[in-house]
Amino acid sequence: MFHGHASTAEAMEAMGEMAGKTARAGAIFALVGDLGAGKTHWTKGLARGLGHAG
Repeated sequence: MFHGHASTAEAMEAMGEMAGKTARAGAIFALVGDLGAGKTHWTKGLARGLGHAG
């Protein structure tokens, strides 16, 4: 399990990107947080880290 904290949207996306680059096949991510916590920014970074160019 990993807990992280980022103070900016850019830092949150970078954290997600790092997770995407190091994720193994079959990895499961559960994002928990209040509205505005950065879950969407983290997910954008995750997608980029997994190679999605969109």
